Amino acid sequence: MTARILFFGILIFLGYFKLASAQSGKLTICNDTDDNINPITVYTTATTSTPVNFQIAVDSPLFGAAHSQAFIQWETFKVAANGDETPVDQKVMQTESGWLRYATTEPYYFPEPGKYAVYAIDYYKRDFLEHRGYTQYIAKTFIEITK
Repeated sequence: MTARILFFGILIFLGYFKLASAQSGKLTICNDTDDNINPITVYTTATTSTPVNFQIAVDSPLFGAAHSQAFIQWETFKVAANGDETPVDQKVMQTESGWLRYATTEPYYFPEPGKYAVYAIDYYKRDFLEHRGYTQYIAKTFIEITK
């Protein structure tokens, strides 16, 4: 029995089996989205007075193919010069599972100049992720904000 557990542990470590994996997608910070939820006017830098929206695109239906209620949590962190991230804000978006693209509908304004990281995470995994760091997320991006 112990040998069997050790064997499967080694296989998991080597990547032959995965217990759970986070879906990765692309997070874009943009001015708006079109009718198909594709980003319009993508930003890598913006000002504190620029209204932005967050958009994610994934390769397979998010949260499964069944169209049921789902939640995405958008987490904003200020990034220090040494790479440390400090929480700034979070928004929860109620949506429907099964789609390939999602976007916020209300503009967001970054509070002050600096570098920021934005994460899209599965709302139901937020407690687990908050205590262990955001190593599993749907998508992540960075933006530089000026005055």
